[in-house]
Amino acid sequence: MDTREFYRQLTGIEPPWQVTDVSLDLDAGEVTLLVEHVGAGVACGCGRQCSVHDHMKERRWRHLDTCQMKTFIRCRLPRTRCGECGVKTVAAPWAVPNGRFTLLFEALVIELLLATGRMSRVASFLDISEAQVARVMRRAVERGMGRREEEDVRRLCIDEKSMSRGHSYLTVLGDPERGRVLDVCETRRGKEVLTLLHSALSEEQREAVESITMDMWGPFMTAAADSLPKADIVHDRFHVSMHLNKAVDRVRRQENRRLSKRDVDALKGSKYLFLSNHENIKETSLDQFEVARKASRKTATIWRFKEVFRSFFDCLRMEEARSFLAKWYRHARKEGIPELTAVAKTILRHAKGILGYITHRVTNAAAESLNARIQALKASARGFRSFEHYRNNILFHFGGLDMMPQKSE
Repeated sequence: MDTREFYRQLTGIEPPWQVTDVSLDLDAGEVTLLVEHVGAGVACGCGRQCSVHDHMKERRWRHLDTCQMKTFIRCRLPRTRCGECGVKTVAAPWAVPNGRFTLLFEALVIELLLATGRMSRVASFLDISEAQVARVMRRAVERGMGRREEEDVRRLCIDEKSMSRGHSYLTVLGDPERGRVLDVCETRRGKEVLTLLHSALSEEQREAVESITMDMWGPFMTAAADSLPKADIVHDRFHVSMHLNKAVDRVRRQENRRLSKRDVDALKGSKYLFLSNHENIKETSLDQFEVARKASRKTATIWRFKEVFRSFFDCLRMEEARSFLAKWYRHARKEGIPELTAVAKTILRHAKGILGYITHRVTNAAAESLNARIQALKASARGFRSFEHYRNNILFHFGGLDMMPQKSE
């Protein structure tokens, strides 16, 4: 077997393409294969057999290394003259259109990116630029999104994610049952979120959605109500607890300032005791917690209401849950503590979404898990320079996409 046939078989190049020359540059550490199209006729993109009109300028593609030597394919691609399409360049079967890498090399870039999560590492390992890695990622995401099949999605989760410092957020739409991100939009405004739901899901898919978990952000609720006609909005325990914890801590800080003026430090260092569930407080901290509770009745009262509300999520029947909410709200209002009253009113306004948990027994844990993984990716990359780059990274790593290039494409 001569060298040309050896490399033809290694690269998978098939007639009417032939490896006509192999050159070695030891100083540069490169092997270069010259590939030519053999024959007078060639298939146009429309499927017609056409004559070769002329050839393009020579192009070069990076291929998988050979014995630690960078390997390249050089070729002047033929152009066809088609009665229907006019003059068209024939696609190279070993590469994606307009790409500078072969399909196999691009697949290697994708595999290394999935394994390391770091574009800089992949670029350094393969001796290519980060911009080239980013282009491979973008093509992979486009390919994967284009291949995504229209599957039934019964449950959705939607959550916000900070994009940069300040009040810059993006919205992440997830499929919790498959543990994947469906898509991302650049803001959390209602119009953009509505567009996200319509672009990520077909009308038939939106009709089939049974529930969508989210926080109490109004634009999320409006967009869901407008685009998911049969879906119940569900606010899970995490978001309810978050509102209660904020009220507890706000009052604790107020009370601590008041007591400090009287040289009483009973609330000092008690922040995480009041934010903890009772069973999670260490035995060694119980005495300190009791002192803090006695020193501030208001803080202790809101903490108690927070603890009592946890029982709501143990309700088995809707009637039981409605009764619980009504009683909890009534008793909370009677306490006359402004911060507790404000939370109680918030819970009453969102009672339908909170009661949705009883029907569907779903939480936003999947969204929070995806959020944490996205945050880890962001930290590893030391931030992203644009929304498009951020979105590509999220969908590449968490979209559950089929992204590998294939010859047929």
